[in-house]
Amino acid sequence: MLILNKLSVSYPELSVINALCLQLEPGTICVLTGANGCGKSTLLSAISGVIPEHITATVSGEIQYQGTDLRKVALNEKFHYLWHAGSDADSQFFFPTCEAELAFALENKGIAPQEIKDRISNAAAYFGLSDYLQSSPLSLSGGQKRLLLCAIGKALNPSLYLLDEPASGLSGNSLILLCNWLNELKEQGAIMLIAEHNPQLIAMADRVINLS
Repeated sequence: MLILNKLSVSYPELSVINALCLQLEPGTICVLTGANGCGKSTLLSAISGVIPEHITATVSGEIQYQGTDLRKVALNEKFHYLWHAGSDADSQFFFPTCEAELAFALENKGIAPQEIKDRISNAAAYFGLSDYLQSSPLSLSGGQKRLLLCAIGKALNPSLYLLDEPASGLSGNSLILLCNWLNELKEQGAIMLIAEHNPQLIAMADRVINLS
C-alpha cells in the first residue's frame, strides 16, 4: 500500500500541495488530473525523492510504501521500490545506447547477467524497440522515447510506478501498448500513480484525483 499522510510541498515562492492524504491499494491505477501547475508533477517528484534532492522545495508529512518510509530512502536507492518516468524524457537518459539505459538499474540491483539480457530483450520487444538497442536514446522519436521509459520500467519490474504523462506523443498502436502494459501491471498487483490528460488513460483508472 502507498500511504501519503498530510503531505505538503512548497517552493520558495509557492505552496503547491497542502496536507494531502491518500491511500492506494495494490492493483490500483490512480490518475492525477488538473490544470498545468496544479501539482501533478510535483507530487510524483516528492514521492520519488527528486524533490527535494534535485529540485529545491520544502516537504513535510509522511510517504510510506509497504511499511517503508520512502523519505528516508536515498534517491539512488529508490529503484528498489519504484520507477518514476518524468515528463521530460530527454532529462532521464544518460547512456550512449538504449541497451545501456535498460541495463543500468538492473546491474545496480545485482541481477545475474543472463537475466539482465532476458529482461532487456523482453522489454524491448514488448515496446517495439528491439531494433534500437544499439541506438542513442536521444536519436529516437518523441513517442519512442516515452516507450523506452516504459520499457525501463518493465525491465526493472518494481511494484510502484510514477508516470508523468506517459501517453504524450503516443498514438495508435503505441497507445494500445501502453494501456495493455498498465492493465498487466494492475493484474500483477502493482500501484500506478499517473499524471495524465489523455482521456483513454483516465477512462481506465480506478481512481481519478483532480488536483486543481
